[in-house]
Amino acid sequence: MYAFRNSGFTKEQLTNLGVTSKDVPVAAPTSLFPPLVSRPIEIEKSEELEYKVDWKVQFQNDLFEVHSNLDLNLTDDSYSSKVANAIEREHKKKVQLKFAWNLMPAELRPSNKRRSPNKSNKAKKLKVVPSEIVEEKLKILEQKEKENPEGEERSTKGDNESDDDINDDGEEKMEDQEMDDDIDYGNNYFDNGEGYNDEDDNLDEGDGNLSNEEITRKRNRIFDFEQKKQRSNVGRVEKIEVRYLGTPEDATMMMNKKLSTPYNCAQHISESKCKTSAVALLNNKILWDMHRPLEDSCTLQLLSFKMNDPGAVNATFWRSCSFFLGAVLQKTFKENAGLFLHSFTKPNVRSGSFVHDIALNESDWKPSKEDFFTLKVEMTKFATQNLKVERLEVSHDIALEMFKENPFKREQLPSISNSNNGIVTLYRAGDHIDISKGPMVASTSFLGTSAIASVHKISAENASCNLYRVQGVALPTGISMNSFAFNNILVERARKLNPVGLQQTQEENEEQHIEQSPILQQSAN
Repeated sequence: MYAFRNSGFTKEQLTNLGVTSKDVPVAAPTSLFPPLVSRPIEIEKSEELEYKVDWKVQFQNDLFEVHSNLDLNLTDDSYSSKVANAIEREHKKKVQLKFAWNLMPAELRPSNKRRSPNKSNKAKKLKVVPSEIVEEKLKILEQKEKENPEGEERSTKGDNESDDDINDDGEEKMEDQEMDDDIDYGNNYFDNGEGYNDEDDNLDEGDGNLSNEEITRKRNRIFDFEQKKQRSNVGRVEKIEVRYLGTPEDATMMMNKKLSTPYNCAQHISESKCKTSAVALLNNKILWDMHRPLEDSCTLQLLSFKMNDPGAVNATFWRSCSFFLGAVLQKTFKENAGLFLHSFTKPNVRSGSFVHDIALNESDWKPSKEDFFTLKVEMTKFATQNLKVERLEVSHDIALEMFKENPFKREQLPSISNSNNGIVTLYRAGDHIDISKGPMVASTSFLGTSAIASVHKISAENASCNLYRVQGVALPTGISMNSFAFNNILVERARKLNPVGLQQTQEENEEQHIEQSPILQQSAN
């Protein structure tokens, strides 16, 4: 009958229609869930389970009673009632459950057994040696001393020296030179123990005893030490006003004197400025490295390769490419090649190539196509590392210590330091360090498509060393060129000998408009 419930028909109307209560089928309700065939297994109560439940309940109760627990049932109790409740909770006797050690691993269970004492800790009994044996050994020693009196003097002298080296407090005495505060480099650097390893013990030995890897490691340690020292000498931080001129708009920034760099200023402007700014221009006249600390208030312009007049940026890029080429050559050549980096000339973009002069043991080195390809691949790898180019000014003595293994650098350093008030400017990219006046681009990531085009021998046949000029060509990152034009025009042009810095006749100089200079520049530009 549920089918016609609330239908609005009367009983008489239903009878006329031939529908009676007996004719209405009664539908059985459908089951909401299928019949349960199997029942879930009841949890068997055990001592371990009850123990875990009790600990869980006690843990929850302890959490509710800590001072950091928030009571959601906020009431307007008076202060006295809150204190009374707190005291009542404090004095409640808690049921302390005993820890079930039997549930823990055997290694963590407390043991009541006494440990047997270690026999090795017992004092060893001294052997009793017969007096006859002692007398016999003493006679042998006396006889040896009579036969070799010089050995006795030598041994006593050694004993006296060792006693002198140790003072009353049991500490070794330091030499006067090491205690001199004015000597801030040699002893402090090598003897302060900071980052000093066992394999570095021979870093201050003769020139011929160090491998290229050890020389590189030594130079970097000196560079790091001097860099930290100069930063620590800044003292009290002073503020300077840097007025930025450029896109998106001019701005004035308050930066830290001798700490903040143009790159830090670019970070305040935009991320794209950090990526595209190769070098900075201060006060509209001084080119400045991006990672070189600013020394005074100034105006700042960030230069990129897509400027209307990128001449200064291109010269900086050319100089940086020569520096990067030296790093690749130093890494690629084997130890037995006898490679020494000589120098790289001032950048001349119109010459068509950047150069780096090197010295080798081989008197007639003619690289193959595979050699050129290897150098190109290493140059690309070096660029993709995105290494920051760092600048550091050091004294002549420190520079001489860093490059004393290189005979050409030793010869060049006096003229370089004398022309710059005793200061030598160094640059580092990765672990490669060289001498240059700068400036350089901010990082190796600015080196785009590149190629090593040619190698020319530039020393005379009877010269004491074999000097070669390695020449290359490159495009900055973001500047694209058709591969045909790059390989068939730029690379072909870079294969011709770049005469910059080489001695030539007057006719050749007039023809090529190149100033005369010594056979090889005495300063690494």
